[in-house]
Amino acid sequence: MHDTAYQIGGLIMDIYLPLSPAKILEIGAQNVNGSLRDHAPRNAEYVGLDFEAGDGVDIVVTGTGDWNVPDAHFDLVMASSVFEHDKAFWQTFVAMCRKAKPGGHIYVSAPSNGTVHRYPKDYWRFYPDSGMALEQWARSEGFDLTLVESFVAEREAEVWNDFCAVFRLGPSDADLNRDFVHDKVRSTNVLTWRSSRIINPKDDTEDMRLLGQAREETRKWVAHSEFLNATLSERETMWETERANLKAEEAQLRTAHSAEIEQRSNQIRELEQQIEQHRSSLADAAATAQELDVSRRRGEELAAELERLNNQAQVDAEQREEQIRAFRDKLSELQSRLAQREEEAAQAWTSAEGHERERDMLAAEVEKVRRDLVDANGWVMRLALTRTEMERRITGLEGDLAKLSKDFGRVQQRNILLESRVASLSAQTARPALSDQTVAPPRSDSTDEEIRRLQDDLAQATNTLVSKELRINQHVKELVMLGNMLASEQDRLLEFEKQNAWLRETGKVILDYRRWWWRFIPSSWQRKRRDRHLLKKGLFDAEAYVNKYPDVITSGQDPLRHYFYHGVAENRQYF
Repeated sequence: MHDTAYQIGGLIMDIYLPLSPAKILEIGAQNVNGSLRDHAPRNAEYVGLDFEAGDGVDIVVTGTGDWNVPDAHFDLVMASSVFEHDKAFWQTFVAMCRKAKPGGHIYVSAPSNGTVHRYPKDYWRFYPDSGMALEQWARSEGFDLTLVESFVAEREAEVWNDFCAVFRLGPSDADLNRDFVHDKVRSTNVLTWRSSRIINPKDDTEDMRLLGQAREETRKWVAHSEFLNATLSERETMWETERANLKAEEAQLRTAHSAEIEQRSNQIRELEQQIEQHRSSLADAAATAQELDVSRRRGEELAAELERLNNQAQVDAEQREEQIRAFRDKLSELQSRLAQREEEAAQAWTSAEGHERERDMLAAEVEKVRRDLVDANGWVMRLALTRTEMERRITGLEGDLAKLSKDFGRVQQRNILLESRVASLSAQTARPALSDQTVAPPRSDSTDEEIRRLQDDLAQATNTLVSKELRINQHVKELVMLGNMLASEQDRLLEFEKQNAWLRETGKVILDYRRWWWRFIPSSWQRKRRDRHLLKKGLFDAEAYVNKYPDVITSGQDPLRHYFYHGVAENRQYF
């Protein structure tokens, strides 16, 4: 027994049974997925007939002549979901009228639609006017029968629409019932004894109405799918144009960057040549004091030039850093725009292709990871070249420092000799006078001249010593500055290597962890499984990322996708 037959049978008993202990006869009473006996009052006399013994069957019959129950005895005679299996249901209906007492009611329920269900055979379906035909047939057989109400019930959980009819057997002085079952269920094509007007008439069955609705829904979805395909085609064309523009801008930036690197390399080579010339000049200056003085001045000029070039190089480096930051900002903006386009594409694919959306999203993520890996490798190579260049410059400056230290030592030794010579000559001139008999020889002019010359040499050597010391201090400062720069570049290199390793591991997890059967899993479950796996690997904590950056929630993006598109460029923490 299906759901609506069970429900309506209970309503029939509630409305049409008398208040006194009722007598009920049910035709086809075997309990098959439910029994109308469940709705009967506890004090009712209930008799169930059927062709086979079973649960709910009190009397087993073979036809209409061996029911073994008295005539004109029952207040309610019912046949629910029986007539479709009865090859002569009209004879059974007449027998039911014979068993009802005057004033009693006969209830018939049979399918008006549905699939074939042989139990053991399936013969009939009943349309809305079947109740009037049964009334006329019973009257032709001599029964005073009145159709109280008939209707076709709308379906609920199952596929059946039941034709239901209630008749009253006369003669009876009681008024016909005014409380109808059709008011308590969804029904169509209702007929009652009160009027010949059909209530809620419908020419189409519920199957036909549902089929029409399904066709209309299908037509709408086909039109919507065509619209989405057209929109997707337009956006793909726009995205291809945007990608071509981005590639052209990237090529221009790379060309400008290469030209600037070549220019800086030429300046560095010129500076190295000047340093080599300066070294040669310093080596030749050791021969004579005059050449040493010339070399000193030349060295000071070169030092000033070197300082100027260093300052210029620092300014150029800062400008280059500004250009790189501007390029990064522009690249981040372009990546953000591209991410927005990809999100729009993903939404369109979601409506048009269903689970194919996740495959395209993962392909976009893999491509993004690969591009990030290529960019990170480029930065690692450039940082390695910068570190090599700085190490070479430090080695050259350390050589210059060692040579200047040697020159400083030689100047110090010469200064000591000169001071010793001056002291010796001063001692000779300051000896005490001889005895009165011995007259001190007069000091010659050549001795004074030598003293003055030695004093001049001493002053010149002192100045040279001071100059060498200043240059040594300058080289030491430059070495410290270059050491700091090298340490900073090494830190940046380590950071890029760390990020490169993270991108490789994350990309490997995304590529290797996905299985073919994921396409049958809802996208929200896929993201949860992926996030749990990344958290277990120690690569990405989606919950911590969302809690730390609330703007991720307002953006409506997946946390991992947001980190790829925005978090990397903004140096956000992913764990």
